[in-house]
Amino acid sequence: VDTSPDCSGKNVNPQIVENYRGGDIALGIGDEVLSPVMFPVLHQLLGQTLITTDGKTLLGADDKAGIAEIMTALAVLQQKNIPHGDIRVAFTPDEEVGKGAKHFDVDAFDARWAYTVDGGGVGELEFENFNAASVNIK
Repeated sequence: VDTSPDCSGKNVNPQIVENYRGGDIALGIGDEVLSPVMFPVLHQLLGQTLITTDGKTLLGADDKAGIAEIMTALAVLQQKNIPHGDIRVAFTPDEEVGKGAKHFDVDAFDARWAYTVDGGGVGELEFENFNAASVNIK
């Protein structure tokens, strides 16, 4: 999941930064850094454990974490016997470049409504697509 033709998703070398104290985070041994100047959200993560890529591969953590969260929510609904309507879940690859959805059979999925769930800040719900080029309304 979470692949791109521009960056490898193979042989991922995640970096773990425990108790982040602020400042730049070096990505591997090159000149690549995550800087609070470019990524102000880092200021909100002081004291947290951060997992980053080494700058040479695509970590894919947003998709992996999202899948874990969705599967956990489904398990909670089932285990706690929470009443709900029909639920259908699908995971597609390559959402960054639109290739996964190209092969998705909407009719076979048979849902009246569908939502794309993607990463954002804690407590935030994202409801837009940054790169939608067109839409067909029937």
